[in-house]
Amino acid sequence: VRYEIEKKVIAGELTVAEIPAEWKRLYKEYLGVDVRNDREGCLQDSHWSGGSVGYFPSYALGSAYGPQMLAKMEEELQAKLEAELTAKLEAEEQRKARIQENAEKTVVEARNLCAKGDIDTAEKMLADLLAEMPDFRSAQYLMQEIQDVKAWEKEKAEKERAEKAAREKAEAEARAKAEAREKERLKAELRAKTEAKVRAEMEAERKAKQEA
Repeated sequence: VRYEIEKKVIAGELTVAEIPAEWKRLYKEYLGVDVRNDREGCLQDSHWSGGSVGYFPSYALGSAYGPQMLAKMEEELQAKLEAELTAKLEAEEQRKARIQENAEKTVVEARNLCAKGDIDTAEKMLADLLAEMPDFRSAQYLMQEIQDVKAWEKEKAEKERAEKAAREKAEAEARAKAEAREKERLKAELRAKTEAKVRAEMEAERKAKQEA
């Protein structure tokens, strides 16, 4: 209704004084509503009284522009989001690749340390790596190898200690027996010397008596 009246006024087909009557006519014609006064009619809002002539068509234009702007914004935003997501995914893949490469280098370094005999340092390196990447297979395999070697070395060391202890015990027992035999020999030798001396003294005493 407002748009129809504005077009007529601007075209010179309707004067300002005729606006109230035209408003009532069009309201009745278009909407079937009887307008009781101008406050409920042409002055019902602040557009005309505020000097905003031709304002209502801007709503229609806004309704037309809005979806187009929104569609363009969504298109540009979608492209931007896709580009950002792609960049993030690529950065993440690069980060994972660097981590994988560094992890593989760590395993190689740990294996070289094992070859040099520095198993403890290699084990610590692998433990740190597996704390960050628990599913890294090559590190798991090398760690298992190290643990198997250390278990074998421990078993070997314990066996060697047991064999040494047994050997030392046998040697101690042999020394004790040898010392006991030596003591018996010395005792026997002392007895023999003592008996010989006693016999010699008795023989000397017997001869002395005979001579007397």
